[in-house]
Amino acid sequence: VTKDISAIMNLVDVRHRIAYLLALSSKEVETQNAMGQFDINTVAETVFVPILGIVFGYHHLRDLNLPRKSFPAVDLGDDDARIAIQVTATPTIDKVNETLRVFLKYDLEKRFDTVKIYILTARRESYPVATIRKVTRKRLKFDPKTDIIDARDLARLVRFMDLQRATDLLAYLEDGF
Repeated sequence: VTKDISAIMNLVDVRHRIAYLLALSSKEVETQNAMGQFDINTVAETVFVPILGIVFGYHHLRDLNLPRKSFPAVDLGDDDARIAIQVTATPTIDKVNETLRVFLKYDLEKRFDTVKIYILTARRESYPVATIRKVTRKRLKFDPKTDIIDARDLARLVRFMDLQRATDLLAYLEDGF
């Protein structure tokens, strides 16, 4: 029984540390961007590959901007899971629509069934669905409530992780931040 309680307490501690580091990363990006320093956004693309991979179970998630820079519309992708992720600090509807517009312009829906937008700072409380539907026009299923995510969404998902996955995630967060 004592061993079980110890494992539970360890999991609670790990989850709290993950939540803290996710919040810290969000504020760090916000603060650096306010100072006009945007290189942290590019670094975050790489740092978040294993983090998002662990949280969502995307085992083959990779940075699409490597080896060549400027993959259209999205930064990360997992061809096996057919998921693409745009990593950005800009939470505006204009940024969302531009991402979706370029995604469709390059017919990336043929390669990826799902596109998510990870906001490095904080997502807006809501996004106009009608505006997004004008862009996606039934070519792509995109729900801003579930497909636009930020650190708070990741923290909510962490509570469902077992100790091993949470510990793996914490290791990447500790290394990245």
